[in-house]
Amino acid sequence: GNGGSGSGGGGNDKKEQKPTPDNTNTPDNTKPQDGAYSDLGGHEWAKNAIEELSRKGIISGDGNGNFRPQDSVKREEFVKMLVEALDISTDGSNADFSDAQKGAWYEKYLTAAKNSGISMGREDGTFGIGENILRQDLAVMMLRALEAVGKAPKLSENTESFSDASAISKYAQEAVSNMQSNGFIQGMGDGSFAPMQSATRAQAAVIIKRILDYIGGSDTLL
Repeated sequence: GNGGSGSGGGGNDKKEQKPTPDNTNTPDNTKPQDGAYSDLGGHEWAKNAIEELSRKGIISGDGNGNFRPQDSVKREEFVKMLVEALDISTDGSNADFSDAQKGAWYEKYLTAAKNSGISMGREDGTFGIGENILRQDLAVMMLRALEAVGKAPKLSENTESFSDASAISKYAQEAVSNMQSNGFIQGMGDGSFAPMQSATRAQAAVIIKRILDYIGGSDTLL
């Protein structure tokens, strides 16, 4: 259900629908030494993933011992997770998205995303800084990131037809099918995928952990 859900992003960034922006442009960059947080009750399905990724420095909390698992993930935050998890180079020139602040914490991650093809931005030159990442866009970015490191899986025969498949944007359909059929993302428990719903921090953590398991050769995804 929600525990395993997450979606991808990145597909045709130029056609993404824009959720209401949240002007939070600063990442939470403080993590407990042991990766433990005080607010993971009810999120046991994501606890191991959150704590492991925190210990690795891929994700972090709010500095007060909380992870905020139900909060939505920003587009730039998810790009950072992918780049860090897959060790994608952040070298190169500024990605130069019109809504990106020069010198901001996310600048090098956006550069990595653009140089590797994870996200090329939108037709108006923006990236979508401060906006929650949609589940379908999360799936697209995932597939593109795996392609960037030469680890993209082929479409599996285990493809599931979601009850709201018609709501998935055309640019994201292939990525959602691929990521779902290979076990990286799941539906919402009621047979739907909810492509236009924002992904939560807990969902994103589980998905990134699955990517790491897959890259590491694990036979079973979390």
